[in-house]
Amino acid sequence: MNYTNSTTGNPINGTGVYCEWQHNKTGTWKDKINMTYNETSKLYELIADGGYLFGHRGGMPFGNYSWNVSCYNDLGYNNLTVADDLTVSLYSTTLVIENGTDNPHTNQDVWFYANYTSSSMKSGIGLNRSEIGRVVWNTTDFGTNTIFIRFADLDNDGKKDEIVTSQMTGYHDRNIFGYYSNGTQMWEYLYNIFQGNIHFLETGDLDGDGFHNNIIAGGAGDYVRVFNETGNEIWNSGDLGADVYTGRIGDFDNDGKIDDFVIFYRDISSVYHIGVWNTPDGANWHNLWNLSIDLYGRE
Repeated sequence: MNYTNSTTGNPINGTGVYCEWQHNKTGTWKDKINMTYNETSKLYELIADGGYLFGHRGGMPFGNYSWNVSCYNDLGYNNLTVADDLTVSLYSTTLVIENGTDNPHTNQDVWFYANYTSSSMKSGIGLNRSEIGRVVWNTTDFGTNTIFIRFADLDNDGKKDEIVTSQMTGYHDRNIFGYYSNGTQMWEYLYNIFQGNIHFLETGDLDGDGFHNNIIAGGAGDYVRVFNETGNEIWNSGDLGADVYTGRIGDFDNDGKIDDFVIFYRDISSVYHIGVWNTPDGANWHNLWNLSIDLYGRE
């Protein structure tokens, strides 16, 4: 805000002058707040929420407000009343993370919350102990349980800003969904043949087209399946026996391409295996090696 002396017409520049801001949150004009003069911008500034930095005003929820500014000096004051409403609609938030020690390898718990009113905030952290960010989007078309969430480049624009998730939508239905970066559903793949949970879901560039747009999944249905960016299955392993427990994408044939995968699974005789599949063409995968083990494990 830039203010001018009504007598001289000169800008009020912070020298010998201070300005106070009031709003009608409670229906009365009170709670005067000193504004800060910014020498760089030549403006009087106020951040109207928070409780940590100088000049902040706590406890001001989103909404419409009328407001008033009075500027004072040794000779008197000029009062400026604004008829237009002030709309508080967005909190500007900055997040800095450090572990607080001289050892950069020291582990620290970092908690993120997606809205201003989370009741699960740990005591004593976050703005007003409940505010750290804002909801960008919130989809309501998920199933009963969301099991995995992964980032992918499903629109082939070079950015991994779409989301792939596996969800339980019915007693035997384990579906895979793709979402645009704005939360709109792109596609759904009905995976009810699993008859149980999907045990792993990963994304990568398995077909070698230069985009992180493939999905690989496996679970209690004893298959591994590879999908493209439109949610269509492009390959499956066939029946591996009983359960596929976990899997990872990597370069296991040393050709410089991260287009292979390793899985841990159990066959029909309850023998556990670690197996690697590679691809010569990004369309078909072949069992490169297989190791039987007498252990049970997951990632």
